[in-house]
Amino acid sequence: MTRHVLTFCTKHTLADGYADEDRVGQLAIMAKSLRVIDPAPQLAVFTDTVCWGALGNAVPDAWIHPIQNAGNGNFWADTVVTISHNAATLSEGDQVFMVDIDCIVQADIFDAFEDESFDVGLTTRHYRYPQPINAGVWCFRVNKRSLLFLGRFAAEMQGSAWATDQLALCSVYEAAAHQLPCCVKDIGWRYNYCPPSDKEWLGPVRAAEEYRRAFNDPAYKVLHFKGREMKPVMTELGRQL
Repeated sequence: MTRHVLTFCTKHTLADGYADEDRVGQLAIMAKSLRVIDPAPQLAVFTDTVCWGALGNAVPDAWIHPIQNAGNGNFWADTVVTISHNAATLSEGDQVFMVDIDCIVQADIFDAFEDESFDVGLTTRHYRYPQPINAGVWCFRVNKRSLLFLGRFAAEMQGSAWATDQLALCSVYEAAAHQLPCCVKDIGWRYNYCPPSDKEWLGPVRAAEEYRRAFNDPAYKVLHFKGREMKPVMTELGRQL
């Protein structure tokens, strides 16, 4: 059994203007935090041609792969198709975590798999939000059931059934129409702690305070710096690793 962490580092353009961020720098912080906790997992980074050359220095021990093209112009579909194709190459029983690059890992995340009853693990938020699942961190155990789940997930994203992977995962979590012969479990928000920086929620100042408070506390296994205003906070805390 091998443990894997998969992530994406690309220069795709989003409507919210995230394209000008230092994505490679975020990846370096995430990878360093992961290695401080556990050097064993294999880190795979999926990228486009824009970022390819910069990744070797940022994450020299990572496997770097080209992102797959889903063929429908949807970046999120590209990511899901890439995950599905990659999973099919792994061994039965392997444990896989998807972790966004704007995360700091603070404790063992693979302990989630000590519960052998589930195939796919999703992370709900610790507050009420229109989308209860945040897709920045989730996991699966490689077996026939999880591969079926990923195949259905990829097919729906290719068919433009969903605008983003997060909407699709929320539907899986909430709607019986998307039930598959696999067990989907909520592994909890501590694997994906993302205080809402939206102005109508905590706002950026209070959210930044929450991240600083949770930093170096292993009870918060992963800090996910969601929102453009939180990226400088990630850089600030990343310097302390």
